[in-house]
Amino acid sequence: SEQDSLLEHGPEAVIHALMDSLVDDYPRVLRGLELDKEQIERQVFSGDPAVAERIYRLSREVIELQQASSSMMGVIRRLLVGITRHGYGKDEELQTYLEDVSDNLATVIPDISELRDALNQILQVNSTLVSQRQNDDMKKISGWA
Repeated sequence: SEQDSLLEHGPEAVIHALMDSLVDDYPRVLRGLELDKEQIERQVFSGDPAVAERIYRLSREVIELQQASSSMMGVIRRLLVGITRHGYGKDEELQTYLEDVSDNLATVIPDISELRDALNQILQVNSTLVSQRQNDDMKKISGWA
């Protein structure tokens, strides 16, 4: 079975299989987060007062994804160092698989950073628009006095 095959290559192979499965889902997860960001952009310009909380929640999700990605990259690097420097496993196939996961992860990490930056910009735009609306409201109120 596939599980027996993994176990024959040791714990590093099991870790590889788990990480590979997670990293394979990253593009789908990023697409979902990108769609959420686009919805938030529309909310910002429609004047929806609940959008600040939504920006915050999505930013937290992106930060968590960024932290998980960095941690995963660290684990992969340590495994690769262990394979090459200490020779445990001495499995070139496993090393190739881990390098592949590392490469795949390295391609999505910049996308995660870009999404985080975009959310920060959206939050700034939202703050500016809220301030403009408040100024407009104050002008109307002072005109009534």
